[in-house]
Amino acid sequence: ARAVVSGRPLAWFGNPALAAALTVPPAALAGAAPYVAAARRRTRGVTNVNVFDARVENALGAAFVSASLAAACGVARAALGYLWVFWSLGVFLSVSLIVGNRARAGDRETKNPLRVWLTLCFLFPASALASPVAYVTFSLINEKVGISGSEPWPLGLVVGDLTMGVAAGACVALAGFGAFPFVKCDGRTARFITFAVVVSWLLFAAFAMLRPTYAVATPKRLGILHQHFERPGQDTQTRVDAELLVGAFDAVPAANALAPLTRATVVRPTAREDFASMHPVTQLLGEGVVLPSRASAAPPWGNETPKLEVRLMRDLVADLKDGTLRDVSLSTRGDALMDDETDDAHITRFATAADAAFAAESSLSLSTSNSTRVSVVFRTRAPAWSCVRVRGDVTAWSLSPTLPAKRGKTETAPLWARHAGNGDASLAWRFWVDVPDERAAAALEVQAWSLYPGENSAQIRDVTDGLGPEISAIAGTTFRTAPTRPNVKSTTREARRGDD
Repeated sequence: ARAVVSGRPLAWFGNPALAAALTVPPAALAGAAPYVAAARRRTRGVTNVNVFDARVENALGAAFVSASLAAACGVARAALGYLWVFWSLGVFLSVSLIVGNRARAGDRETKNPLRVWLTLCFLFPASALASPVAYVTFSLINEKVGISGSEPWPLGLVVGDLTMGVAAGACVALAGFGAFPFVKCDGRTARFITFAVVVSWLLFAAFAMLRPTYAVATPKRLGILHQHFERPGQDTQTRVDAELLVGAFDAVPAANALAPLTRATVVRPTAREDFASMHPVTQLLGEGVVLPSRASAAPPWGNETPKLEVRLMRDLVADLKDGTLRDVSLSTRGDALMDDETDDAHITRFATAADAAFAAESSLSLSTSNSTRVSVVFRTRAPAWSCVRVRGDVTAWSLSPTLPAKRGKTETAPLWARHAGNGDASLAWRFWVDVPDERAAAALEVQAWSLYPGENSAQIRDVTDGLGPEISAIAGTTFRTAPTRPNVKSTTREARRGDD
């Protein structure tokens, strides 16, 4: 309701107190109201209630539900099972106390302060154990909603409020589940409490809408990526082009935070694939914009652009056997370079030796496989975080013993992998994939992205210099390769000639 009336989502990150004020009181009221209403309907017009009154029946129902949840958690080996055990035990002991007191007093319902304190003592252990869990869960979900990006209208307008409302209801139920059946109040008190909750909610909702959305202490976070990619030129030579991707880490669209002149140059809205360099957390940047840009004059990879090499493994092994790599000593493929061995010649020798070792190790298992093996090598030229997308009929790869489950249609869903190497270990990423035959290898498509965090180019500063102090920019430079397929045409022709 707040989002629909105000027309804007709330920036939840950094505002846990405001989030709690907006969602926890209504959740507590909703948790206790059904029990109070049921007890009033059960006892309306009844002047002589026997041992099992409405509150006892409600409490026994809550004890049964909590015991069932504890059993379900035990079967599923969930960590929350012990909390429902304590709730069920505490409610059962409280009901036993009420039943015993009524049995001794007959039809008269005596007011016994000691019974009230004993009931609180029975329920306190469960609430004391569940409250920290509920608090941490609520805080964690509040932060996740605050950095989960934005969605297109109209879903993006209400998804944050709905998520926090559901989270508050679950956490309140966890922390006070067994206490709700014992809440007792008359109609006048119930109406007063409801009125107070509604008024307080309206005041906090008005405060949330009127206050500044961002401040220096709780800034808006923008993700700004200077993405480079290769594009065919007029002279058949590829050239590096670039664009700026600006996305928001919260539910408010990124374009709202840009300077008016910058906003006027927007080329198009972003898509999920634009932020593929951040996979698997591409959803953290939502509803962004693409700005025109030019390639960086001093990119982190230097003069030689990142390169994606996709080859048949047997071609790589053939080069090794033909002596192309004969002069390379495999002893140079150490895990790190020495301080006095950082010249270009040694780095080249180091990389070539690593390729030779990779081919030799892969060929050992290749001889026992009926599949066609494809080598994938991605050279980032500088320390970076990388990811690849593989499309095709992949039967195995060297990155894991089994293939990850594909989402969507099995035939078309791509495989994603991320390489979070640091330092020299991230300069080259080598792995192989197996496909059934050469026809599948020809259809295999690999695309790679590299992310160089913290690279603040002049093009990025053109955008960040116009931002206010309440906006924090998280910048990086990326490179996107073109979709690459292995060259299997020549080998296919030779195979056909042999058949003829």
